[in-house]
Amino acid sequence: MQRLGGLGPKGGRIVRLFAAWVFAAAFVPGIAHALRNVDVNDGACDDGGSCTGPPCCSIQRAIDVANPSEVILVAAGIYIENVTLDRNVFLRGAQFAMAACDDRGNEAIIAPAGGVGLTFTSGSSSATVDGFTFSGGTRGMETTGGSLNRLKILNNRFAGFTDSAVFIGTDSTSTLFEQNAIDGSSAVGANGLFHVDDDNDFDGMKFLTNCVDNGVDTYGFFADGDHNVGPNVDTPTLEMADNRFSNNRVGATFGTQAGDQIQIVRNTFSDNRLDGLQGGIQNSSIDGNTFSNNGRFGLLLTSNGSSDSLAGAQVVSVTTNCFSTNGLGTGCENGTNDGTPCTTDTECTGGGTCTAPFAGAGIFFAADQFAGTISMNWANDNNIYGNFSGMTYDGGETIDGTENWWGCLNGANTLGCDTASANITTTPFRTLPNPDTQCEPLEPTPTPTNGLTPSPTPTTPTTGTPSRTATPTPSATATDTATPSPTASPTATATPTATGTATATTTPTPTVTPTSTATGTLTPTPSSTASPTPTASTTGVLTATATISPTAALTSTATASGTATGTATPSPTPTATPTATTTAVITTTPTSTTTAVVTGTTTATATPSATPTAPITDTATATATVTPTATETATPSSTPTPTSTGPTPSPGPLDHFQCYETHRPPIRLNGVSLDDAFGASTVRVLREKRFCAPADKNDEDPTAPLDPGHLGVFTIKQTAPRFTRVRDFMVTNQFGTIAVDLVRPDAMLVPALKNHTDPVPGPFVQHTDYFKCYKARGRFRSDDLNIVDQFGSVVGAIKRPVRYCAPADVGGDGAPIIDGSTHLLCYQLRSAAGAPTHDLLHTLSPSPFDADAFTVFGPREICVPSTVQ
Repeated sequence: MQRLGGLGPKGGRIVRLFAAWVFAAAFVPGIAHALRNVDVNDGACDDGGSCTGPPCCSIQRAIDVANPSEVILVAAGIYIENVTLDRNVFLRGAQFAMAACDDRGNEAIIAPAGGVGLTFTSGSSSATVDGFTFSGGTRGMETTGGSLNRLKILNNRFAGFTDSAVFIGTDSTSTLFEQNAIDGSSAVGANGLFHVDDDNDFDGMKFLTNCVDNGVDTYGFFADGDHNVGPNVDTPTLEMADNRFSNNRVGATFGTQAGDQIQIVRNTFSDNRLDGLQGGIQNSSIDGNTFSNNGRFGLLLTSNGSSDSLAGAQVVSVTTNCFSTNGLGTGCENGTNDGTPCTTDTECTGGGTCTAPFAGAGIFFAADQFAGTISMNWANDNNIYGNFSGMTYDGGETIDGTENWWGCLNGANTLGCDTASANITTTPFRTLPNPDTQCEPLEPTPTPTNGLTPSPTPTTPTTGTPSRTATPTPSATATDTATPSPTASPTATATPTATGTATATTTPTPTVTPTSTATGTLTPTPSSTASPTPTASTTGVLTATATISPTAALTSTATASGTATGTATPSPTPTATPTATTTAVITTTPTSTTTAVVTGTTTATATPSATPTAPITDTATATATVTPTATETATPSSTPTPTSTGPTPSPGPLDHFQCYETHRPPIRLNGVSLDDAFGASTVRVLREKRFCAPADKNDEDPTAPLDPGHLGVFTIKQTAPRFTRVRDFMVTNQFGTIAVDLVRPDAMLVPALKNHTDPVPGPFVQHTDYFKCYKARGRFRSDDLNIVDQFGSVVGAIKRPVRYCAPADVGGDGAPIIDGSTHLLCYQLRSAAGAPTHDLLHTLSPSPFDADAFTVFGPREICVPSTVQ
């Protein structure tokens, strides 16, 4: 089976099994809804009947006689009719539950002689249309007549239409458009293959796993209006995920300011003649997408010329995407449609020719927005290579373009790398491609300097068994001093002597006996200039060994000194070669401080400037001071003393937490150690996505909103070990016991303090545990809940669990787990009233998260204290 998109061969087999089960279940009393059948090819079909015995011949007849929530099964065949859907039914074609982007079997084809294939009218809210092909007419589907909510358009194919595949022209919230395939080869005009029209309300839409292709003169996805495409109670963040937009004029557009709080993730925008994705997107994340071979821009963040302060792209994070070979297309010039994407001269009118290169970019930041708004966007951790330009911006603000890979080792605007405009900050940058993106570009080959092959950096082995609070901090300083005092002599022979004295003093408190050894080796040859050529050589080597207790601090000081005095013989061709080398090797054992001070003479060769006539005495002194300090907590055979940072909080009942949406730049913390009930792991911390406040649910704890302990929710990627999905994990809380599947680690909760108006004064005091969270899948619904926190009050219901969180020990933080028995199960929140938005916060968390300030947009989850078996 050829994969064109959607679920692919394996997914196709899964949905076929699912479809077979659903079809069989439909005939089992008590399992499925009532059935009505349509089969135009059945010789006994009768449009005068009820479609429950002999099938109806037309789809419209079956709809007209159906009751709400009934299932209408339409067999494969061609249905030449214009269908009107005015009630909530499950309308299922021959390929229902089969992804339309994959190859599949015989289709139920709605092929109108003209006009619209299927029209949704008042009364059709919550209807489902699944598994058809819509062929011909002006539009495949259209909504008219009142507000239509929770429509589900699934697994359909659209082809042969002249205007739009789907045109949604009325308020239509919580629409699900999933696993459909649109071929716009026959479309004319610029309405868009999937079109949401004007200022109607489209909040809560999900656009998932669709293939939108071949709208060469139009948009693949078109939305325009005033912040009318965003989240609602059903969909906390609008999702445009896992789609393909290919060979359109523009892959997708959100107009001047239509899209707000959108997650645009894992889509492919490729081979579009102008731009991949464009518009005034706001408070959103563009993450994990592929932008390739688009004629002008892969991504265009723009207000489309509006200078309104509420218009244009604002607070958009562009992260872990691939931008390659964009901006290399051609456009018309010297005609009436200059700038139009083209491949041949025939596409250019008024005598124009298809020759002007777009000279575009992977990412373009428009400079005509309201002052100060375009710089509210940032682009980090992307792979950007092979574009005409990597990032382009011709305005006066400064845009964060750091931590991207630009196609070579040396960063943007260097040989072999993509370019970036002057006001885009590109340092620091990645020297290798980001492995977390959807693409796999070739890594650059290092070029040796001066014919030399770079040597690997040696790694010094460590000894002992330190606890997680070990913090070795060696430091070394070296000072070389040469003080020659020459007295000339025609003939002199140097006989250097060196003496060394080493002393070490320790005052341990013996309990156990680890060993600390400090070794310093000095071979200094500093610069010296004299008239004749004296030669003097001294090398001093010091070794000091002390035996200490892990609970005692050791201070060891050793000193070696030497002085060489002699008579030198001048050389006929004197040459001065001043060099100095100092080497110190220090090995320490936990909880020790060792200081070594070494003084020795040097080797000096001087060039004479006159005939020596007198004896010469040369005294050269070099001083090297090496002060390594290593402080660790050892693991001796006896009971160790725990180490903690700050006061240890007392265990107490864990609050409920209501969590709000936020959008923060990546923080890129690698190698973070987390240890929870599932064992030790290493994770990469990516960015903060939620902020959680202690909450009072149903007046159970009126003091909870006064508690200072908050939680920041940071997304993570586990790098080791590989996590194995856990099925039927039992979690118990006040709602009962629920079995959830733990899919993968997806977040960590970080303790935080909060202020609304001013930065939080330090120092940080911890009130809650760290938690490691796992994406959870399970089924649950509740009645309305009354929730009060420091942001206000909310009335809402919980829909399903979205993550399970276990108390976690964070390596190196010095803070023990406060309450290892209380866990959190976080549920998706459907807020019906009182959802506060756009609150500005100042927060303080432990290092390295530290202080921050950001805006939260509205409640998304509620986390409930829970226990596990």
